[in-house]
Amino acid sequence: MQLTDEQQRIIMGSLWVVNSILKNQGQQRNDDLRQEAILCMCKCLQRYDEKFKVKWTTYAYRNISWYIKKQLIKTNAKLNKTCPLDIFDMSDEIVAPPENESKTLFRILLDACNKKEKRILVLKRNGYSLKAVSKILNLPYSVVCNNIAMIKQKAKVISTEIKADDNAPPI
Repeated sequence: MQLTDEQQRIIMGSLWVVNSILKNQGQQRNDDLRQEAILCMCKCLQRYDEKFKVKWTTYAYRNISWYIKKQLIKTNAKLNKTCPLDIFDMSDEIVAPPENESKTLFRILLDACNKKEKRILVLKRNGYSLKAVSKILNLPYSVVCNNIAMIKQKAKVISTEIKADDNAPPI
């Protein structure tokens, strides 16, 4: 990829964007990811147009951040963490409930959750910590904790409703 002298100057002056994103993702020591992010920045610079009505650094930050998240998700999936690659287009078909849990209960819980809660639930069920979920979804930690509490409440209500239906006399 050929860059003009002006583009090279812009890239060198914007390396803090890559460093900032890597630090936020907890990947500041990942040199391979840093090189990929810099390459992504070069591609962004070639596509950038002032007509986008955002600053170059804002445009670069958004695109590189998205790219790094995508790469981390792919890497985690390869490490058998079984995180779906299409996290942001989830359907309940891609999520298998744990073996010891009723499939109907899990499916009902997924149906009861809103989009954000589904994303959190899928990541949490696939072994991610609350902090990792917060970083992947770019949500504050407190929001993730509050959503987990709401999911637990919904699960409790659903399970008591199912138990009540099971104990009801047959018609």
